[in-house]
Amino acid sequence: MLKILLLFFLLLFSCKEQEQKRVRERVVEVKVLPVRSELIPLELHLKGEFVPRYEAYPTAQVPGNVVKLYKREGQTVKKGEPLALVDPREVKRSISRAKEELAQAIAEYELQKKITKRRKNLYERELIAREEYERELTKLKTLRARVRALREELKRLKVLYDKHIVRSPLSGFIAERYVNEGDYLAPQQKAFRVVSLSPLEFVLLVPQRYADKLRGIEEIRINAQAFGDIRGKVIFVSPSAKNGQITLKALVQNPEGKIKPGMFGTGVVPVGEVKAFKVPENAVVLMGSKKLVWKIQNNTALPVEVKEVKTKDGYVYVLGNLHEGDLIAVTNVHRLREGARVRVRW
Repeated sequence: MLKILLLFFLLLFSCKEQEQKRVRERVVEVKVLPVRSELIPLELHLKGEFVPRYEAYPTAQVPGNVVKLYKREGQTVKKGEPLALVDPREVKRSISRAKEELAQAIAEYELQKKITKRRKNLYERELIAREEYERELTKLKTLRARVRALREELKRLKVLYDKHIVRSPLSGFIAERYVNEGDYLAPQQKAFRVVSLSPLEFVLLVPQRYADKLRGIEEIRINAQAFGDIRGKVIFVSPSAKNGQITLKALVQNPEGKIKPGMFGTGVVPVGEVKAFKVPENAVVLMGSKKLVWKIQNNTALPVEVKEVKTKDGYVYVLGNLHEGDLIAVTNVHRLREGARVRVRW
């Protein structure tokens, strides 16, 4: 029995060795291409988030119940635009009374002007005593002072009324609303959260090993997904790392407001240059977890493990044990095995 098993394994080993020999002896026709290196920018592609550069929390200046909401979540708003109204009934009544008193005072003043003018004419013609004319002139001055005082009071009341209106301190959109109609709003209590849409900040985290590469970076490219590529001006690089990462912020103009805070994108951060070999995409083979190209030397296929640096226009820039002018297979690459014989076709 042992002899039979031994004979079986010897036969199996012999068959396997013969099969490997047949694979090595099989000739595969391939087209080759000499590789050339190029100096290309080394870039990091990192996920990031758009956040508002400016945001504000409009508050009430006077206490009272909210009687009207002009804006709700998600709506755009301009600087100074009303957002909510705190019950202004008392001040409106005061304004109404002040207007009535002002109108009456103006009427009395205009009448007194006519009386004083007539008294002046009579006095100048010496038909009345000076005291009578001066008495009317004093009444005129008193009424004029009253008109001025009532106008100032009306201005004050209008300013007070304006304090019942919660206004947006900046242009943007309503991100959050904290009150409903009928709610009591105390002074300095937050009523809304307003965020600016332009400019925005794009915030991403860069591994700390690239810290020295971030010096001097002025701009990054950002892929905003549905909105394509945009440019971001670098405004902040953290001087220290947290959890092994460095915070980078870029300023992004968003005049049409298409990009909203909270959206994500991919930042392309330049971190130097590297010399890489340019090969067609179809020349790169995935074998297990490794990527390789087949170098053709003496009509024999030799695997060379490579690392992809960049992909562009149907080509891949790779790093690996390659040299200028090395020939690599660009056809029938999936039929090749280490040591396979090839017939080169140009």
